[in-house]
Amino acid sequence: MFNAVFRSQSDPDEVWSVVGFEDEATYRANANDPQTAGMAEQWQQLIAAPPEWHDGEIVWDKRW
Repeated sequence: MFNAVFRSQSDPDEVWSVVGFEDEATYRANANDPQTAGMAEQWQQLIAAPPEWHDGEIVWDKRW
């Protein structure tokens, strides 16, 4: 698993968090974990608008 957070250059109040998992089964297990829902609720209290969720598949990853 990895996580990266990006800040928009055009709007410094906008950030994107990217989370990657080793496989879809691990992602699904995390998504269905009640602790994950609790953490998401805590984070949502800190942001101005509801988050947008986008699911996708990692097609390439290079880590140094």
